[in-house]
Amino acid sequence: MFVGYLAWLYGQAPLRAVRTATSGLLAGFKADPPRVPPTMQALRPTVETIAMQRRGRGWQALANISDGHETYELVLTIAHARGRWLVSTISSPR
Repeated sequence: MFVGYLAWLYGQAPLRAVRTATSGLLAGFKADPPRVPPTMQALRPTVETIAMQRRGRGWQALANISDGHETYELVLTIAHARGRWLVSTISSPR
């Protein structure tokens, strides 16, 4: 999830690079694509740390992302659907 999502978020890949998201989440991404200035497209985001915790029937991932300019947190809700694990929500609590 992270590789495709971060590449899309930073304007480095098309939305189809996000492969482990629910159809609802993908529809939301398509309806509201990021507006990425050229200076951000040159950044290379990486996952620095990740913590997982049980949340109901699924999991919540708390990830610290660093892109060389700033470090921020993403919160993902992950659930088992259609025979595989998919991200159903993603947010940044800033």
